[in-house]
Amino acid sequence: MYIHDVSPLIGALSIIYIVPHGPSELDDASPLQLISPGIIKTHYAFPEITRYPRDASELMLDAKSLTAVRIAGRGFSILPIPIDLLPHALEAASPRITVVVTADAELEAAAQAAIGQRPEPILHTSVLGRWADRADIAAHCLRVARYWKTTAENEQLGIMLEKELVDWADPLERTHLKWHENRHLTALPNITALRSVGFDPQPWDEKPFVAKENEPYFEVIHQGVSAIGTLRREATAANPSLQARAHTDLILTVPGVLREWRRVARWRDFPADSEYEKPLKSLFRQLIARDTYSFQIEVRGEGGIEGLMANPVAQTILRTHSEEISTYSAALAVRAASSMVPVVRLPTAPNKAQKAWADLAHAAHSVLPAPPHKLNRLASRLSKQLDTGFAEWVYEHIRSARRIKLVADVPLEWMEVDGMPLMLRADVSRIPVTPGNVMVKLMLQCTERAIPTNRFQDVLVIRSFENSDPLKPMIKRAIDVMSSGSDRFPNVRIVDVSTKDELVRALNDFEGAIAIYDGHGAHPDKTGIGELVLINERVNPWTLSGVARVPPVVILAACDTHPLDASHATSASGFLASGAMTVLGTSVPIDGRDTASFVGRLLLRVGEYLPLLVEKRPWGSFRWSEILPGLQRRQYVTELLHRLDRHGGVSISESQHIGISVRIGMAIDTGRSWIDMLINEIAQLTDSSPEEASRQIARHAGYVNALAFTQYGNPELLVGVGDKPATTH
Repeated sequence: MYIHDVSPLIGALSIIYIVPHGPSELDDASPLQLISPGIIKTHYAFPEITRYPRDASELMLDAKSLTAVRIAGRGFSILPIPIDLLPHALEAASPRITVVVTADAELEAAAQAAIGQRPEPILHTSVLGRWADRADIAAHCLRVARYWKTTAENEQLGIMLEKELVDWADPLERTHLKWHENRHLTALPNITALRSVGFDPQPWDEKPFVAKENEPYFEVIHQGVSAIGTLRREATAANPSLQARAHTDLILTVPGVLREWRRVARWRDFPADSEYEKPLKSLFRQLIARDTYSFQIEVRGEGGIEGLMANPVAQTILRTHSEEISTYSAALAVRAASSMVPVVRLPTAPNKAQKAWADLAHAAHSVLPAPPHKLNRLASRLSKQLDTGFAEWVYEHIRSARRIKLVADVPLEWMEVDGMPLMLRADVSRIPVTPGNVMVKLMLQCTERAIPTNRFQDVLVIRSFENSDPLKPMIKRAIDVMSSGSDRFPNVRIVDVSTKDELVRALNDFEGAIAIYDGHGAHPDKTGIGELVLINERVNPWTLSGVARVPPVVILAACDTHPLDASHATSASGFLASGAMTVLGTSVPIDGRDTASFVGRLLLRVGEYLPLLVEKRPWGSFRWSEILPGLQRRQYVTELLHRLDRHGGVSISESQHIGISVRIGMAIDTGRSWIDMLINEIAQLTDSSPEEASRQIARHAGYVNALAFTQYGNPELLVGVGDKPATTH
């Protein structure tokens, strides 16, 4: 396989942590988020693993150095698998350093039996018994080093590692913070990140943490965020290149449940209960969306709140929610520790924007397309409703973060920040919270993966249109136009398919990094599953897992591949579940001409910009998460100028259009304040104030085609590398 760890040495020294769990069928998954019961039962091991090193080299680092390498992007590799697959996982992991962590007493014997069949040393530790410490990990790495010395392919690596570990003394000194640990799950990700590099809060005072208002929760979160921020500033001050090499500045997250549960009709299935029917419905509504972190349930009658808590329906809801939110928090904790990045978990209030995004989706889906001014108004309403009165320090962190990871079902990328959608102000990508199994998989596999830059220059376009369809030639024409003036345009191969078998064959015959689907998409209400609409059949992307080699980057140039108002089983999520690292999906129907332009410009950017980044940077690499946001902003500027010219009463000549596009494009690619420049350009063009220019932009470009695309998955972990050795690491 052409994907490998960024540094061959660090990749060879990385540690794989395998957490076996009991057999899990999808039918047994939790009802609110779809998380397998085995993962729920063993999830508490995930944060504990972050006290261990990500790789053997981290055993030689003190707290400052460890913080620095985490910021630079090295992440944990934690693999939860059914116990019956453990022998296969151990074989696949060999000869890398492997640790098996059992968190289920019933599986200890089976895990030990599988380990006993392997010739290489494998450490088996249990959360239930004696939990291994860093010294145990170091001793295990030393055993592996001595085993490597007996093999031809790893002999030199074994000699080197043995030399480092033979007289090992732990350089990681623990530092106690001034504030006390809080056991609430909102605090867990940040505390886990701090502990993973040697910083411990004071012991928990065993006081239960319950508050009606949000402020105490924000304060608890802020403690951890501030402590991580201080460590990151100190590290980047000592090594400024860290700021450029880091991939995430902030994780912003909102819990969620399957979209099917939002339908009020499901509530009539609740058992009729004259005393608790209304409180139960209120509980479930608040489970989906509420303004506060805590539930606010009013119960009238003799039983009171105690009676509600004794109700079997309420008990089931709360127990399920507790298990799922704990698993979700554990996965967040691993991601926070992997990148030493602060996590802000918001209340579920943004989920209240459901009607706003449903209205936008409905207007965009209309047989007669809604006029631009209506879509702009609906998009603006959605953006404002997602912004639901968070603490001021949260806004400050959002404004200062250039790279934001979103973990939510709600489209936080549309959230308004100082008059603009978040997706235009920061490089964002999103991992949906549902289905929960996919979320856990994406959150726990935090290791960077590198692909030689030339692999990005091989692009597969899978096309499926009838010959009479006017959309069929559009992307081909855009490619022809863009490639005509470029000496470094990618090698693009267009394959026409009409069936699933042809689609699978095209993917399996392709070894490049980028695949583009050029065709129709759908997400029918009847099945609730996203589909690629091929000429002769419809394909569920979830069924490609195990039969098709899905490349790391998938671009879905089709409508409704991750709709705002659809179920969790979208086409974009299906490709992520089938092996893609990142998928560019669409939240609403898209315009064929604008999308063709977008794809053509993307390929031009891949051909011209990616090699330039590798050639000019001392470390000789780029992250895929850097590529699409710049293009999205450039496309936004193009569509804004067209809107002003066609609908805004502003006459824009071709030379003015080109001049503004070039100036703003240069600002985008060089990291300057392009939004302020754009506002000033529009102010000069319209002979108005910057304030009026901002209103003009919002009025005419609150919704344009460029904003319909969102990156899903882990684009920040996909790294393009050149042939020359990096001068820094």
